[in-house]
Amino acid sequence: MELKPAIEQFIRDRQGVCRVYESDFNNFMIEILKLIETMLDLGFYNNQQEIIQIMDPLITLLDGSLDFYEEEEEINQNKLIALGVLGLMQPVHRTKEQNAVRYRRSLKNDTMMKIKHKIV
Repeated sequence: MELKPAIEQFIRDRQGVCRVYESDFNNFMIEILKLIETMLDLGFYNNQQEIIQIMDPLITLLDGSLDFYEEEEEINQNKLIALGVLGLMQPVHRTKEQNAVRYRRSLKNDTMMKIKHKIV
């Protein structure tokens, strides 16, 4: 398998979801983003269509409305989807307090914040 399509598929497979509780995977994601940046610098993506193809799923990852901070939060969301209460790919429901905390940098979410910064 070629590197460029494999990376693009990997990013699309995330479906815009970051999981704070998957710290090892998040570290791997940072390395993938570094690789994408290098490939962009070296001209692997050399036309507008190719750049859009890699940037669209990265922008979706940047959104953050589908991110999970705790595994239990994701389990509860999946239960609501299974019951038909929520639709697939619907943003996570959070209280005002939860939303305020999610934008504060902490040791717990540091790697995910680095992912977001790397995308920008």
